[in-house]
Amino acid sequence: MTELSVLVASHNAWAWTERALAALDEHTECSFEVVVVDNASTDGTLDCLPQRFPEARLVVNDTNEGFGPATNRAAELARSPVVLLLNTDAVVGPGWYPPLAEQLDRPGVGAVVPALVNPNGSLQGAGALLGADGSVVSYGAGADVGDARFAFRRVVPFGPAACLLMRRADFLAVGGLDPVYAPAYFEDVDLCFKLAERGLRTVYEPEVRVLHGGFASSGPGRALELYERHRPVFVKRWGPALAPFPPTLFPSNPRRELAARDATAEGRVLFLVPELGAPDDAVRELVRRRPWARLSVLAAAADAAFAPWWELGVEVFVEPGVATILEERSMHYDVVVSPVEYAPLVARHQQCATVLTPPASADAIEAELRRLGI
Repeated sequence: MTELSVLVASHNAWAWTERALAALDEHTECSFEVVVVDNASTDGTLDCLPQRFPEARLVVNDTNEGFGPATNRAAELARSPVVLLLNTDAVVGPGWYPPLAEQLDRPGVGAVVPALVNPNGSLQGAGALLGADGSVVSYGAGADVGDARFAFRRVVPFGPAACLLMRRADFLAVGGLDPVYAPAYFEDVDLCFKLAERGLRTVYEPEVRVLHGGFASSGPGRALELYERHRPVFVKRWGPALAPFPPTLFPSNPRRELAARDATAEGRVLFLVPELGAPDDAVRELVRRRPWARLSVLAAAADAAFAPWWELGVEVFVEPGVATILEERSMHYDVVVSPVEYAPLVARHQQCATVLTPPASADAIEAELRRLGI
């Protein structure tokens, strides 16, 4: 049995499809198969694909059934326990699979998505943000791919199906991609909410970057039309589950994006330190106990690398004027661990937070979160 089945729904995008499948061949080290379900392409895909990739399994629909139904059919034909939903315009790079697979093996994880990168090299999305009205923002769109704000692993409300790894059994158990959203848009959001309903989270893994062209089979105008058509369908279905999210993300601003990013975090804890060092035992233990909490560390200076923190899923800021971040994130945290010299700033900008003085143990932080009902 192969380890991985790559599911591709294609429609009149042969140039991108060829590039995506070639990248899979070049950069995938595990055993895998490719299942392509084509939605009545007329651009030469049906002639070129079997010649260029004879090992790929090709199924041809008589009409364009849409992304969801085509992907569902591919999943039914898949032979592997793990499936990758991959757009025809999504191009993987070296070492893409192991970090995603590692996260999928964690208890409570149902799907994993990488960072998506634009053809010009900028960040397309570090996971997605969601508003209660179904408004969607690609977090970090246009930023530098190395921007520290988007370099830590975290739970996201959903992952774009441009490149999404999950277990085939979970995909089938929740009914796959609902055809009500055909031909496209919101089926991936709905899928991740169905996973969440079963206690399975979607995780963003920034170590993996995948180039995504965007709109390979339809233009942006058509995409906006479908987005507006399917948004009320999604909101009507998932209204109660959307309650923790901000009412809307339009117009987008940093405050709303932060609220959306951390909407479902199981506790928000800020560690305020004069100088960034290595993660201590309290942080590591808290990560172990609460892997889905939002832990952030704000330092006035740094003498250590960020990577050990990012590997734990901890957000890192180094800002000499710590007041700037505290003000930007006013009232955001449940618990703040702060030295006494920062007490006036914390009191001014984080009035709703419980303030603990370091060294604060994981037991003390955990006890306070539980007292707050989190």
